[in-house]
Amino acid sequence: AAEAAAKAEQAEQKASMREASLAARESSRAARSEEKAAARVAAKEADLAAKARRQTAKEEAAVARASSQRAKSEARELEAAEAKARAAMAAAAERAASLEAELQ
Repeated sequence: AAEAAAKAEQAEQKASMREASLAARESSRAARSEEKAAARVAAKEADLAAKARRQTAKEEAAVARASSQRAKSEARELEAAEAKARAAMAAAAERAASLEAELQ
């Protein structure tokens, strides 16, 4: 009877150890699953942040291009105005020379 009780005790201990081992494995598996889920969320957040930075860069580049186009347009307008002013000055000088020649 004592031997049977000892065997039963050993069997109970083994069963208890198996249960503890299974519980530890399940706990470990759950922790890994949570870590993977957290990593997926972090990766998605990083991807969204990168997309936002790319969009901002695209918008800034578009603004810079528009500004550059305006500056080029203004430069062309200034060059045209300068050319008109030079032509007007040349015409005025020619008229002045013509008038001076008539006076003499």
